[in-house]
Amino acid sequence: MKTPVWTKIVFLSVVLGVFAVLFLSAAGFFLIENRLTKDLGDHYYKETLRIAEDAVLVDEEIREDMDAFFQATSYASDFQRCKIWFTDEKGELILPDAGSVPGFSGRMVLDMFKTLEEEDRHYMVGNFYDCFDEDWISAGAKIMSGDTIKGYIVLHYPMGRIYQYRDFFQLILICCLILCYLLGTVPLIVYRSWVIRPLNESLKGIREFTKGNLAYRIPAEQDQDKGYLASSLNFLAEQMDRNGQYQRRLISNISHDFRTPLTSIRGYASAILDGTIPPETAEKYLTIIIHETERLEKLTENLKTLDFLEMNRQLLRFQTFDICAMLRKVAEAFEVTCTEKELRLVFQLPPKPLLVAADPEQIKMVLYNLIENAVKFSKRRSLIQLEAYEQNGKVFVLIKDHGIGISPGSIERIWDRFYKQDNSRGKDRNGSGLGLSIVKEIIDAHGEHINVISTEGIGTEFIFSLQKAAAAE
Repeated sequence: MKTPVWTKIVFLSVVLGVFAVLFLSAAGFFLIENRLTKDLGDHYYKETLRIAEDAVLVDEEIREDMDAFFQATSYASDFQRCKIWFTDEKGELILPDAGSVPGFSGRMVLDMFKTLEEEDRHYMVGNFYDCFDEDWISAGAKIMSGDTIKGYIVLHYPMGRIYQYRDFFQLILICCLILCYLLGTVPLIVYRSWVIRPLNESLKGIREFTKGNLAYRIPAEQDQDKGYLASSLNFLAEQMDRNGQYQRRLISNISHDFRTPLTSIRGYASAILDGTIPPETAEKYLTIIIHETERLEKLTENLKTLDFLEMNRQLLRFQTFDICAMLRKVAEAFEVTCTEKELRLVFQLPPKPLLVAADPEQIKMVLYNLIENAVKFSKRRSLIQLEAYEQNGKVFVLIKDHGIGISPGSIERIWDRFYKQDNSRGKDRNGSGLGLSIVKEIIDAHGEHINVISTEGIGTEFIFSLQKAAAAE
């Protein structure tokens, strides 16, 4: 199972946060200690210089008065909170007494000053040649009288105090880092609320959709940015659900429209073969079989036409032709049927040719299907109005019948494949329910529009637009 994105982000944030705190604490530990050591080392070096220049230490008569000398030294030592050593020119201790410093020798002081001069430093850190049990900062200066060295002054400051300051400042640093880290989690919380939570809800919705639960809806935020993905996915699921329903209905309709003629063909053919239908009447039923095969052929061709129109909308062969002439020619194909139903075709066309730019074969199919529908559903002894006119730079074609009309509940569904209005099935069951779907596809492929106006029991009017072509000069 894959780790959720939010878990990865939290884990990465914790790891990076802990690493940052530890790294910065260690770096702070080192930098603070070095900085304090350097600052105090330089400070006490300057103090030793100041003390070494004091007249009390240079004046030999005053130095012989050990009580005054001791008091001055003690005052300076207490004030600086450190240890102060005074030595003679050979490095031997004058103050404090040499016996109070185990393992001390004058050579140590001379070596210290030699080392500092060679390394160009003002102080050293350590236990001063094993004289102390812990580390001290040791800074020193020469006591000069003119060009003559009269002695040395060495000042020792315990590193333990520096460590205390270092630990104090490090604690403050760690607290600041933790506070910054905690403040840094605020964007994560906001990020989780604004991004991760909607994303998780969207992912949950996607999982539901992949399971086939297209009725599931992802909670969508009112905020446009946050709710856009959820709304888009919900819209996609709704469209997929509609497409699924459409496909199921399409398959059901195809099965129904193929099953009926196939059943008739099989039944009549079997009856002729087994002798149920006598030879003298076989011709009648063979004619029915041929009629049913023609229905299947027409249905198949209509399906191929729809598929072609959907896949090849850009392959229309645009030409300039007279829509009025085409309208009259297509109408001639229905003269016999109109005579049988006592229908009258009424043309309202301009006296001059009305040129359009379109695919003539496809528009001929549109006119054929619309006039066929008008003839099929018109009442006996009624009129069918065929009209073409120009308006606002467009050419409009109108086919109007006075027939059974379309119910309000069906008006939006007539463009669906295989849709048949229930009351149309009573008198004519030969329709495939694809004619108007083909009409819609062709008009849409031309980038034009088709509308329908119908009143149940009174009639139906179809009107579509075409691009007007410029007249040849």
